[in-house]
Amino acid sequence: MKVTPELYFEGVTIPWGMTWLPNGDMLVTDRSGKLLRVRDGNLIAEISGVPEVMARSQGGLLDIEVHPDYESNGWIYITYSSTEGAGDGANTAIMRAKLNNNALVESEVLYKATPNTTRGQHYAGRIAFDSEGYLYFAVGDRGNRDELPQRLGKDG
Repeated sequence: MKVTPELYFEGVTIPWGMTWLPNGDMLVTDRSGKLLRVRDGNLIAEISGVPEVMARSQGGLLDIEVHPDYESNGWIYITYSSTEGAGDGANTAIMRAKLNNNALVESEVLYKATPNTTRGQHYAGRIAFDSEGYLYFAVGDRGNRDELPQRLGKDG
């Protein structure tokens, strides 16, 4: 099988995650902190209300996924490198919000990994839902895997 890459749209620097809305629009995260809405290969909007991210090294705006029951509840889930909390640097956070007129509204942080660190790698952040609607997401070790105890270590 031969695969030929094809440019679908322009205007994104480092695309990291994408998901589709029921109407066929694509939401794309750009690691720089932009959330873009694409329709039929055309960038139609930059979504406002996106959380502030630490867009350095592997950090930034990471994955995005719509809830399996999106048409009923309207929830969109996003992972990102958050500077909130004690200490310098950032760590992985997951939030949910609703989309209203190209703006994120009703935003709430569901989880923020600690501690913050200035290391720039291993945020992870991928999001998945299982067939029963349970949410799963990856939290990276942030380069500290052998500093125990911590939630991010091999024992956590």
